[in-house]
Amino acid sequence: MEVHEVCKRFLHELAREMSEQAQVIDEHASLVRAHRKLLTEKRSLRQKLLDVQQRRAVVQEELRGARREHKGLSEEQAEASGLSDFLSNLESTLTKATAKRGKGASKFPAPPENLASLAMVVQRNTRNLRFVSGVNLQLQACLRTLNTL
Repeated sequence: MEVHEVCKRFLHELAREMSEQAQVIDEHASLVRAHRKLLTEKRSLRQKLLDVQQRRAVVQEELRGARREHKGLSEEQAEASGLSDFLSNLESTLTKATAKRGKGASKFPAPPENLASLAMVVQRNTRNLRFVSGVNLQLQACLRTLNTL
């Protein structure tokens, strides 16, 4: 009976070891599947990250362009505002000079005609600052002449 008992115990141990081996094999197969799944997910996430980085670069370039455009438009607006203030002052001065001078004949065209043509010239040449500065000097000279009348 002892041999029988030893054989029985041996078979029981063998069955337990085989069961443990089967569990280890199943667990290994499960871990391999999970690893493959994680690798696939990792590749997918890398691709998404690359797409986001590329989109970010495009958006940054668009933002830089928009900022440059905004800066240029702000400068143009400030310049136009200064010219508008100057033209308003000029119109006011011309009106005062005309009122002081009276209704006599004038060697200058009527002020509204001067201002309209001046506004068109200034608007066309806003980007050329040297030209605007020259016109500004000429207009200041005209103002001085009108103030002396």
